[in-house]
Amino acid sequence: MKKLFLALLLFCSACFANAAADTRNSDSSETITIGIADEFSPDFWPQVLGPTLEYLREALPHLTIKTKEVVLQKTDALKSSNVDLFIAPPLIFWSQLLEDGASAIGMLSPSHSKDPRTSTAGVLITKADRTDLKNEKDLSSKKIAVRAKGLNHEYLLLKHWLSKKRIQLEKSADVLETGFRNPGVLSAVLSGEVDFGLLAYCELENALKSGALEPGKIKVVSESQTPTEVCSRTTELFPNIVVGAYPNTPSDKAAAITAALYDMPVLKNTYRWSYANGFDSLDEVAKELALGPYRYLQEWRPEALWKRFSTEILLFAALVLAAAWHIFRVNRLVALRTEELRTALIEKQKLSEKEKESREKLSTLEKNGLISHLSSLIAHEVKQPLGAITNYTAGLRAHLASGQPDPELVNHVLDKISQQSRDASSVIEFVRSFAKPSAPAGIVKCDPSSVTQKAIETLRLSGNFSGEIYTDISRTPWCSADPKGLELALYNVLKNAAEACGHVSKSCINVTIQEYDGYVEFSIADNGPTLTEDDVQRILQTRISTKKEGLGLGMKIVENIVEKCGGRLELLRNEPSGLRVLIQIPIEKP
Repeated sequence: MKKLFLALLLFCSACFANAAADTRNSDSSETITIGIADEFSPDFWPQVLGPTLEYLREALPHLTIKTKEVVLQKTDALKSSNVDLFIAPPLIFWSQLLEDGASAIGMLSPSHSKDPRTSTAGVLITKADRTDLKNEKDLSSKKIAVRAKGLNHEYLLLKHWLSKKRIQLEKSADVLETGFRNPGVLSAVLSGEVDFGLLAYCELENALKSGALEPGKIKVVSESQTPTEVCSRTTELFPNIVVGAYPNTPSDKAAAITAALYDMPVLKNTYRWSYANGFDSLDEVAKELALGPYRYLQEWRPEALWKRFSTEILLFAALVLAAAWHIFRVNRLVALRTEELRTALIEKQKLSEKEKESREKLSTLEKNGLISHLSSLIAHEVKQPLGAITNYTAGLRAHLASGQPDPELVNHVLDKISQQSRDASSVIEFVRSFAKPSAPAGIVKCDPSSVTQKAIETLRLSGNFSGEIYTDISRTPWCSADPKGLELALYNVLKNAAEACGHVSKSCINVTIQEYDGYVEFSIADNGPTLTEDDVQRILQTRISTKKEGLGLGMKIVENIVEKCGGRLELLRNEPSGLRVLIQIPIEKP
């Protein structure tokens, strides 16, 4: 019957196409082929497909529209059919066409649903008087009538719905295919030939409305109808029939067909074509049933695995048994050797104790080395204030020996001696804190300009530098540092600069302070002898003095002070001669 409908429709379409071709120039006609899936019911042809094709030919007279039936049961049938457009059930579109880059340009929208994305479902029915059949669990060992298996839309929806309930349709029930004759499924159920039947969404209501079925004869199994739905159903709701286009379809033709479908009036049976979307719900179905893009999943099901890899599976099982036996033997050997391991652990503990003793001895040696280092450090840093005290004392004696002492000058010198004594004391306190790396540094809010002025004044009072000191220490942000430690670090750098340029005819030191990238940057540059890159790298890496009489501690002290303040130290060649030292201390956070 279905083939008869298709032949009649194709004949009428061909006659219409030939008649239209006689009225226009054949050179201006373009051909477009539409593939028609063979999984539609006979009612679909005269009610939907025929009127749709007739309207498209009237609306698009410049196109010669041909149709071609495609048998979906053949592998890649649509892909190999060489069609431009296709009309197929939604799961066929998703499973067979989306993987080839096809796109949906229209979706059938029936009157019984406001949204075409939720307008198809599977309806499981049985006779109303079958009290023994209440839900899907009663399918076991029963017969069910369906129009077609394979890629039939309602059949796939029912299979997916049952699989979520851990029921495999073809294993639980005997499936009988009735074909697309009407009322095939209903007749099989009413006659008792089968126990269950599968109908399309709203098919039961249409049969009651047309009088083909008496009320009260059929009931829906596991009914899921909501108050807003006009038809009963068993499965979830899914999208409706789709018009699709392949990537190689000319865009102008696809656009013309799309526009014509959307402009098409509502059919007599209240069907219409609308925008196509909402295929996400079909992805779960395709994946569960291993369709289309998920066809590869069929190869990993238990039945397929056993059929393809039975030999490998048996070998794997043998390996597992062998591994189990090996594990058993190993466990017995472990049990026998437990005592040996305990003895080894005791020996290891003794060795650990000896290692601890060795570490303690090494720590003692390190402490002795630290004492030697601190002794040199004290001699290096206390030398300056003690030398100043000696100079002040000698000057005071000479002044008193003159016989006419000036009380104001005497008090001034005594104040300076007292200040240098306090400086010596503060140096000792700083060295004590320097000797304890784990002790927290006295980091406080510090004025960079004030600290720099004190370091410069100390250098001038020492009498060891007669050159010029140029400063650019305008107001800068306060920094976070140990004031005494920072002053000591700056003084060490200034003293090294003074000694480096002491033999230059016009010796000078340039001191600048500026804000740089979140730091207060102190720059001290001298015009001493020209240094090579190797000299700078050696000072930078070893932190030792290049002077024969130097203790080799000055830059080491500076480096440790800067690191305790969270800062950075950098040495650069000064142009045209001398060395430039950069000290960067973090800016005080508000």
